[in-house]
Amino acid sequence: MGEGQHILTKPMSMADRQEKGQRLQKDIANKIVELNPNLTSEDVKSCPPYKHGADIILSEKAKGILNIKLEAKNYDRWKTLYAQYEYSTKHDEAGESILIVGDEGGKTAEGIDRKPLAIMDMEYFFKLLAKIERLTIESKQ
Repeated sequence: MGEGQHILTKPMSMADRQEKGQRLQKDIANKIVELNPNLTSEDVKSCPPYKHGADIILSEKAKGILNIKLEAKNYDRWKTLYAQYEYSTKHDEAGESILIVGDEGGKTAEGIDRKPLAIMDMEYFFKLLAKIERLTIESKQ
């Protein structure tokens, strides 16, 4: 292709976007169950696309371990974020994981200061949570 030429792609249909989002949600739910032997697929479920609220539904048992609201976002707009993450991997030491902290410095629509956000590899994040849970259980014994 020459300069200035672009491949035209058909915009994704609503059904395609929902399917893509459901895949991500199921991947998240499966990873949580995989890394937490005390949880089953009944404890961690993907929410149907037409329901409001968290994208991953946690049982009371799962909330006792994770205590977080899980939202799955699958946006092309995140390419810059991925570029930053990939740039960071070029400078990591063997065995180090990457945590990117970003701060826009802006305010919400309500005028509240936005908090910095932390971004890391999903699998590593859930492994950390599972490790914390194991250490918590061991410390109570």
